[in-house]
Amino acid sequence: MPVVDAHSHLYPRWYIDALRARRSIPRAVVDADGERFQFFRGEQGKGRLIDESYWETGKKLAFMAANGIDQAVVTLGNPWLNPFKGGQGERLAERANADLAKLEAETGGRLVGLGVLPGTSVEAAARVAGQVAKTRGLHGLASGYSIARHPLDDRRLDSVWKVLATTGLPLYLHPHDSMLAVDDEYGHVLPVALGFPFETTVAVTRLILGGVLDRFATLRIIVPHGGGSLPYLSGRIDAAARRGMPGKSIARALRRLYFDVVVYSAASIRTLLEFTEPDHLLFGTDHPYRLGTPDAHRKAVRVALGARRQRWALGLSAIRLFDLPSIHGVR
Repeated sequence: MPVVDAHSHLYPRWYIDALRARRSIPRAVVDADGERFQFFRGEQGKGRLIDESYWETGKKLAFMAANGIDQAVVTLGNPWLNPFKGGQGERLAERANADLAKLEAETGGRLVGLGVLPGTSVEAAARVAGQVAKTRGLHGLASGYSIARHPLDDRRLDSVWKVLATTGLPLYLHPHDSMLAVDDEYGHVLPVALGFPFETTVAVTRLILGGVLDRFATLRIIVPHGGGSLPYLSGRIDAAARRGMPGKSIARALRRLYFDVVVYSAASIRTLLEFTEPDHLLFGTDHPYRLGTPDAHRKAVRVALGARRQRWALGLSAIRLFDLPSIHGVR
């Protein structure tokens, strides 16, 4: 049974250097302890220590080998390209997509990339989305919860949605800023454990209530972290929307979406299964971030889905959704 890590990040060294040139958050800094990312409010003078595992493909392949992972779908990560304006943003998008497209050939298909959009304008984002769809070695797009600085339900993004719907290019959404700040008492716990899922909940609710899925019926969208709190809150959201927005249903729309199950809990996966099928679930590790172990992720999938159905979440769903290449010795 192939195991595919569908939630994995890679930050090219030149991208980190571009973040180090910034003077405000989001940025990268160096202090006496090493190199750090500073992405969230409250991280001035603090930040997350990073090492070679964030940018070296050899480190990622070694992690995969040590944890029984056959393939990884690799994306850039937050803050994406939103901090970079004008021509710089478009140049960085071109460079990032070229680097990500090379991974498949360089690793024999063990690593495959999803492209990234510039944050400069809707026109540039639509143009780059079309280019990504034609680029060998890129199997989709990844983005934060704004595109060209517009929320996902903004009608100005319809040109981007049209490209994705027409080409069938999957879009992997991912939290961007977190809705909560780092603080001295809890560190990264609140922004990562709560801020990210709530950011997901708000952004995807707006996407659904804004009618994006209705206007573009062939969109294929992947939502991280089990959909945030959407499965649990879908009934309450539907009740709130019933008066002013008749016909809208979060619960019904969830069946259109794909979800990674980086939730660390079999009970959470079972809740998600009330709204979708195993072939819409994707295993992931969030490497090089380390909130849990791959074994713990896999155990949660196995307990929730059982021996027969777990093969979808562990690999088959990602293989089909991203049209992944065969790799020697696996399939």
